[in-house]
Amino acid sequence: MRKRFSKLQIALVNLIINSPVKTLSIFLVFIFLLGAGVLSLKPDFSYKVWYNPQDPLMELYKKFERNFGNDDNVIIGINTKEGVFDLKTLKLIQDFTDDLYQVSDVIRVDSVLNFHDISANGDQIDIEPLVYDDEIDDLSVKQLSDIRARALENDILVNSLIDPKAQFTLISAQLRPAHDNPPNYQMITEEVMSLMDKYRELYPQVELVATGPVILTDAFRAITVSDIMYLIPFLYSLFTIILIILYRSFSGVVLPYVAIGASTALMLGAMGFMGLTINTLTSTAPTILMTVALADAIHILTVFFIWLKRGDNNEQALRKSLTKNFYPTILTTITTSLGFLSFFDAKVQPVSQLGIAVGLGAVFAWLSTYFLLGPILALLPKFSKKEHKKEAETFLKEVTPHTKSLAFADFVIAKKYYIVGAAIVLGSLGLFFSKDLVVNMDPIAQFRPSHPIVKAYNLVEEKLGFVGTIEIVVQSDKEAGAKDPVFLAKIESFEKWLLERPYVTSVLSINDYLKKINQAFNAGDSDYYKIPPSSEHVAQELLFYSMGLPPEQPIENRINAKRDSIRISVNWKLKDSVSSNEQFDVINQKAKELGLSAKVTGKTPLFHDLTPYIVSAFTHSFTLAVLTISLALWFIFQSLKFSIFAMIPSLLPLSIGAGLYTLAGFQVDMGTALVASVCLGIAVDDSVHFLFAYKSSIKEKSFRETLADIVSNVYPSLFNTTLLLAIGFSVLLLGNYVPNAKFGASVSIVLIIALISDFLVLPAILAIMHKQKAAN
Repeated sequence: MRKRFSKLQIALVNLIINSPVKTLSIFLVFIFLLGAGVLSLKPDFSYKVWYNPQDPLMELYKKFERNFGNDDNVIIGINTKEGVFDLKTLKLIQDFTDDLYQVSDVIRVDSVLNFHDISANGDQIDIEPLVYDDEIDDLSVKQLSDIRARALENDILVNSLIDPKAQFTLISAQLRPAHDNPPNYQMITEEVMSLMDKYRELYPQVELVATGPVILTDAFRAITVSDIMYLIPFLYSLFTIILIILYRSFSGVVLPYVAIGASTALMLGAMGFMGLTINTLTSTAPTILMTVALADAIHILTVFFIWLKRGDNNEQALRKSLTKNFYPTILTTITTSLGFLSFFDAKVQPVSQLGIAVGLGAVFAWLSTYFLLGPILALLPKFSKKEHKKEAETFLKEVTPHTKSLAFADFVIAKKYYIVGAAIVLGSLGLFFSKDLVVNMDPIAQFRPSHPIVKAYNLVEEKLGFVGTIEIVVQSDKEAGAKDPVFLAKIESFEKWLLERPYVTSVLSINDYLKKINQAFNAGDSDYYKIPPSSEHVAQELLFYSMGLPPEQPIENRINAKRDSIRISVNWKLKDSVSSNEQFDVINQKAKELGLSAKVTGKTPLFHDLTPYIVSAFTHSFTLAVLTISLALWFIFQSLKFSIFAMIPSLLPLSIGAGLYTLAGFQVDMGTALVASVCLGIAVDDSVHFLFAYKSSIKEKSFRETLADIVSNVYPSLFNTTLLLAIGFSVLLLGNYVPNAKFGASVSIVLIIALISDFLVLPAILAIMHKQKAAN
């Protein structure tokens, strides 16, 4: 196998050097054909991108949509010192409500003004809004006071649309059902924000905020676009500075970007042809790939310029560089690719798509380095010692003098047991603390505290006490069974239990309306504030109530058209996934105890239900990465011992990093769940380069001389590439999407620890093994 691989290596290197025009032409056609897929690449920031369409949770939500519309809405918060029932504020609510109906895909708007109150006046039953539009300008102080009192006495309104002090209110604009054609959240948000600007100018004394699933979904899109537009140019600028420092020439700066550009075009093209999308996570793929591709180019150029300095001509230096780096770069490409591809079957679609995209991108980066950068180096005007003295001298300065390399080798050999002992202690401590790692997510915590969406949700929480809404669909066991008083009584018991939960602020179902109607049917007698006594009564009262409602506010958003299913909306305080998922189970279990067939659904549960999928992706991908990378190392090195040696200094930083992450008080989220598998695939690269050099030298030299040679000739390149990788990933820290920032910071820290591990721990282990072998 090794001989076949050697023949392939020789054949490919000869092809690149002897036929650069042919090689370059073929590869450019390949780039053109595959890169054309970028035309099919589409963004998708809707909630549906996170799930497989056939996922049971998505099927449940689709059923909810078919029965009740959906819970996609825009929520406008109005905070005023003058109070909600002030003439100016009511005029604002009236105009804003009317304008929201003009926003794309809005089919219903609910506010305190168009809320239809139910009251009895003698034999007459009124179902009418609290305030008619044409009355607002003529309302007296007493009338305003009466309207305020009526509103605050209504349990449906308080802590749902208005706060108990009537100083804060919400306007909720519901969108059309999405089904398989989601509304354009960006367009809707832009229209809403235009209205916000308009009313802020007209009412500067009023605080206006926008929340809701629509605004939140588009905030993810906006923050992703913002990060891309800022981070990629910043990273290019940063890498350009580093390349100028390293190479000090035009070619040394431009050539790496040729490889980066080609590999990025190939990756995006492949994503387009495969039907992958640009979403919050996959948007980081170009940034990640840029770092990986640059590392490959650095390896080729480093060796190339060093051999030029040593007197080789252009062809000789290029041949030695391509040959020397062939095995290590192929293996590091395989390990890096496997680290990302281990997420290929993750249930969280963006995680899977990011893994596939960068996994393929790593392969494209290697191909671009050899079959694009290689022929270009062969075709450019001949390099010479004089013309490229600066580049070569830069690298030679980085190559440690042999005397210092020997001193370092002596230090590692003398302290080998202390180094390995310290590594064992640190690794054990890391494992001990990492046992407390928890996968937990909070949608609002994914934004910086200064982001408008965070401020908006904080204001709603402060005034109304809740941060989210869950929907519970209760299915009856017979046709039109939702009109059965026995069934409705169970719903009532369920609602009472829900309201006793400390995390629930309000509950709304058709029962709230039925009890009010029943009371009104009985002259307003409070004793009749209860569920009607028979199915016939329920049907009559539902018909009566629905006839009193405007067409845009149908009762079917609470009880479906078939009258066999009911929707319960619960406003609650819980933010994080762990707590939320625990209570979803508790709620479903309580419903079962009451004899109800109930399921929790809605946008909020859809987000929190990703957590078990993240846990599964984390454990499954890491296990798969360890196995596949170990097998790849074993296959290439043809040695179980070497594959184990390569894995030890790569697993150690993960243990230490996990312990530090836990001690810092962080929890695993969407971004950091990727860290272990990704870092394993990248960190093992340094071990591979070290072991290749070790294997080729140890047969001819002593361990001391071998280690000194590695320190002189391999360590500088490892340091440069790790530095570039750490800088590339740490740039994500500057972004506004918090999971990506935590991912970037975590990967950077782990890679730096991995470099130290490769510099100290790996040679110390080899020193111990070498001594034992010598003793035998």
